[in-house]
Amino acid sequence: MPNIKVTLKSGDVFEFEDRGAPGGSWCASVRYEGAFVIVQDAYGKDTAFPAEDVNRVEKEGGRRW
Repeated sequence: MPNIKVTLKSGDVFEFEDRGAPGGSWCASVRYEGAFVIVQDAYGKDTAFPAEDVNRVEKEGGRRW
């Protein structure tokens, strides 16, 4: 399951630990829509960051063998 870390230009860091959701392959995801970076957790909760404030987005690979 992928963990996602968003680092803002201000130095603030937001870490989204993916714990999955029961009953399937739901996991955290990140997408880029217009002027926003949107992180969605396994339960569908969205957290949006203005892209102009974001310095870096890191997402771990979702494949675990």
